[in-house]
Amino acid sequence: MWNWMATNVVGPDSQWFWAMASFFAVAISLSLIYRQISLQRQANLLHTLGEMDKRWNSKEMVQARKQACNSYLADKLRINADQGDVLGFFEDVGVYLERKVFDSEAVWDKYSYYIEHYWAMYQPHINEFRAETKDNTWYEKFQVLHKEMQAYGSKKGVVINPKSQEEIRRFIRGEIGGNAQQVAPADS
Repeated sequence: MWNWMATNVVGPDSQWFWAMASFFAVAISLSLIYRQISLQRQANLLHTLGEMDKRWNSKEMVQARKQACNSYLADKLRINADQGDVLGFFEDVGVYLERKVFDSEAVWDKYSYYIEHYWAMYQPHINEFRAETKDNTWYEKFQVLHKEMQAYGSKKGVVINPKSQEEIRRFIRGEIGGNAQQVAPADS
């Protein structure tokens, strides 16, 4: 045994052993590097989601969401600062999803409910805004985000139908705190 080791591990015929040992050392190092990169990516995802969540639930954004919902109910649907803040948030989420900062599952879990309803509320006005400005790129990432959430929902077996006016009104009641005086009655 010692003779074999002396010849094959440290002797003149040892090149194959050290090549194999080097291969395994490199393979183990690469797998550890890959694991570290994966863990760092997850940490970045969680951090960024946390920051987005702070933004979504900030006093200013909650006020902008309420104002956007009240404007929808009052049929004052010009895209102004409040609507722009809400739509811009989803535009940013769409950019992060496209650049793979977020994955579809994380966005689905956190924001799909809001994406579906705000898109249903504002899609006609986004189209109108695009026509007025002659720029079809306005809120393009939000549109892509909406489509991606529909596709991801389909993969999960969730059928996403267009939102009815009553569904939108229920959503708005939740967004503005359920204050019945602020929510106009449903159209018959």
